[in-house]
Amino acid sequence: MDLSWLKRILFQLEDPDQRRLVPRQTDNYLFIEPFEHLSAGEVLFTSGSGGGRPISCPHDVVTAASTVLAQSRYADVARKLAAYGGVERHVVLVVDSEKDPTFEWLRNAEPGEVDQLPAPTLATDITHLWITPRYIPGLTIAWSAGSGWMGTEWRWGHPVEALAAWHDPACPDDHSLVKRN
Repeated sequence: MDLSWLKRILFQLEDPDQRRLVPRQTDNYLFIEPFEHLSAGEVLFTSGSGGGRPISCPHDVVTAASTVLAQSRYADVARKLAAYGGVERHVVLVVDSEKDPTFEWLRNAEPGEVDQLPAPTLATDITHLWITPRYIPGLTIAWSAGSGWMGTEWRWGHPVEALAAWHDPACPDDHSLVKRN
């Protein structure tokens, strides 16, 4: 069994200048995370993702977000965007990995890891999709047809509070009767 890749990765993890270049996932491993509490030369190996949760896949994040927006209870999102108009019509989906572990990938992902994500399946009235974790830190990803996916850090305070402060057009629908999961 050739473990030369492991030696190379371990040396990279030891070097503070190289640590950020180590990919979070490769064909050789499903997940790697440097822990600051480990001393130089210490390595922690685990089996599985811990806690019985599957390791989330970046493609699954896009699929899950598209599925959320396709639910009938969110059909008014695209309709309101169309009524409001404008060339760009953004949807910001604030996700919680405690409620759906698929979104856990955002907690450890790096901006450069979004290049290979598939385009989301969206209603035609949605031109831009943002997916951000409810609890930061974590990676926020943004998609548009023109530029594809980009990864960034959420810079506007707590996502729920920031979005509540935005001046959105009034919604004529009564959402108080909508059952929440």
